[in-house]
Amino acid sequence: MKRATSLACTALALSGCGKHAGTPNTSASATVTVPAPVASASADVAPGAPASGGTLMNKALCRALAVKGTVTAAGGTPLVTGDGLGHAGYVELAEGGSLTVKNTETSRELSFSGPARVLPCERGEERFVLPFGAVETTTWAGARPGADVLIATPFGAVRYGDAKLEVHADSKGLTVASAAGDAWVWLGGAAAEQKIPDGKRFESRGRAPDVKALVTDCETRAGEAESRARAVLVPGKSTAPLGTRAAEHVRARKAARLSCAVAAAAVQTAKTDAEKDELGRRVSYAEARWRSVPPR
Repeated sequence: MKRATSLACTALALSGCGKHAGTPNTSASATVTVPAPVASASADVAPGAPASGGTLMNKALCRALAVKGTVTAAGGTPLVTGDGLGHAGYVELAEGGSLTVKNTETSRELSFSGPARVLPCERGEERFVLPFGAVETTTWAGARPGADVLIATPFGAVRYGDAKLEVHADSKGLTVASAAGDAWVWLGGAAAEQKIPDGKRFESRGRAPDVKALVTDCETRAGEAESRARAVLVPGKSTAPLGTRAAEHVRARKAARLSCAVAAAAVQTAKTDAEKDELGRRVSYAEARWRSVPPR
């Protein structure tokens, strides 16, 4: 993914890590520049603001490759085949509706079926926030070393590189079936990711998730990732070796990424709009924290 590439480079931020790093910062300050909280779930678009005239004009990182039935963008704008999804926000699929999304940069394709709600290509990444609904993935197209797709639901996050999966999320839980390839599921907490091998099925059923607890976990992990980033560049006395500190940062960043994606999906299940707005702002700010890079 564009904004999560070269984690080691980001974590270390050492001279020579990239040719476009810019002029080194000679300051010894450990201050991390954190972007201001954003109301949108996307870094460069406003989910609630479709373009005027009914046509969704944008950078077209993701497009509606095929639309069937009733599928609408935020604000109720109907989606049609060929529409860009950068300004679509959360897309609603009615019963019987379907939407095939293609990332025009990587050629990756995913097909969603209703009833469903999904935020496609969040932040321009191969990341999909799915509060509820079903999705099928494809193999080959878009698969490349080191690049994975993240599908976040209120019950957990599904990650894969090249696999044909069926993922279904509803008010009772999460189901993932692999027809080809491997996937990994993270259910939150201290548990490690669970691997779903080729041909296997995973199911997690239970109570509706505690939205506030998920948002708090996201904030905690984002703070940890931010702290680990500082530790890499401005170590104190008697600290662990640089390689150890960098590895700790990468692990903390990965955990924050998964946790905050799940929290973003769970926020959409909040009972009131006021609660949804408040928790959404908290998740957006936490996202900015774990993604932040300390100055060199």
